[in-house]
Amino acid sequence: MTLKHYSEVIFLELNEFFIRVKELEKEYGDKFIEININQEFLMNCMQYNPFCFEGNYSICKRFKEFIFLILRKYRNSKCEKTTNEQIIPFKYEYENEYVPLTIMNTWNQFINRCLLCVNKQNRNLELLTCDEIGSNKKEDVPEYFNRVIVNLIDWLNNVYGFINISTEPERINVDLKSKMKGNWAHSKTKGVMSVINKLLNSNYIKEIYPIEKSRKVNENRLEIVNFNQLKIYIKDKIGTQLFIINTTAKNEIESIKIMENMLKIIPTFKVK
Repeated sequence: MTLKHYSEVIFLELNEFFIRVKELEKEYGDKFIEININQEFLMNCMQYNPFCFEGNYSICKRFKEFIFLILRKYRNSKCEKTTNEQIIPFKYEYENEYVPLTIMNTWNQFINRCLLCVNKQNRNLELLTCDEIGSNKKEDVPEYFNRVIVNLIDWLNNVYGFINISTEPERINVDLKSKMKGNWAHSKTKGVMSVINKLLNSNYIKEIYPIEKSRKVNENRLEIVNFNQLKIYIKDKIGTQLFIINTTAKNEIESIKIMENMLKIIPTFKVK
């Protein structure tokens, strides 16, 4: 599994799911979800961290912390380990070319034992995944899961019947020039302002600050600073200009939606 595959598909899907769970817990004042998954599988996931192979210590550490959160807060504490001595035949077996074989073996052990376990929370078993992860059952074995739900948020709302908490970013309607903050004396070249004017028309953008010329970046680029702030590098004939953009986002889900909106406005820009 590559860092790109994990970070662009799986992590965002899981992260959005847990942000929504936390919002609902705050709204209803109660913990309402437990996940059937055992410690052995989670510990193996932490050991075979996909970010280890990229040599990025900070992201590697973040992945382990994220998995630990699931283990500590949302795991069904009665979910048994799979490492007992009893050997059971594999009725169900899945494979995935992106995932280390050890992880898939542990997963297959888990699902075959889970069916026999009296402590699982829900007998209507469902595969919670997005359709790009790539796991498939092996030939000549039955499907383990009754049905496939593509989106984790859909599963949450369908199973628990919650009314969706709005995650639509706030839109503002103000004079465009009032969004231009700071000193623009060095920034008003034709190429730069062509991009800036497109962004000023976005109802999700509150303020744009020119910062400096950048000698390190030689491309059109968007970077996330935090959930409501972005950096944008705009390249023109005299160099690359750096700006800070403050948005209306109130959380990471809204930040992602605003980023997607900005990329529709300026589709040639790269995201870093």
